[in-house]
Amino acid sequence: QDVQHITPEMMAELKAKYGLDKPIPVQYINWIGDLFQGDLGKSKHWNEPVTKLIGERLPVSLFIALLSFIVASIFGVIFGVIAGLRRNKITDTVVTSVANFGISLPHFWLGILLITSSESGSAGCRPAAGRARSTTSGYVLKS
Repeated sequence: QDVQHITPEMMAELKAKYGLDKPIPVQYINWIGDLFQGDLGKSKHWNEPVTKLIGERLPVSLFIALLSFIVASIFGVIFGVIAGLRRNKITDTVVTSVANFGISLPHFWLGILLITSSESGSAGCRPAAGRARSTTSGYVLKS
């Protein structure tokens, strides 16, 4: 419905439904109590329990985190050994500078940059929204 046409009765019903008719300290205590019982509430957007939504997405997030850790560890050890073997030489300076630059980049900004560049890349592909099933790469071609 249109938000501008909500009657006071409808507003009171919505406040009662979501517990907003109670004082803020009571709302907070109720929220903390539900939190300790594993109840994170219901998503207003999806109309499903938040715990269920997190549970559905957690395996993919853990997989991405583990994969990132493995790749970062492999490259970190390789480039660390290279920098250590060529100490105080140009290779050491370049590897250390690139590592410091990479650490200082905000991760959210780098993620947006990578998503944007993959959308406009020469391959014409982009990361799938959600977890798409594809035959090989996990990418969906632009239509």
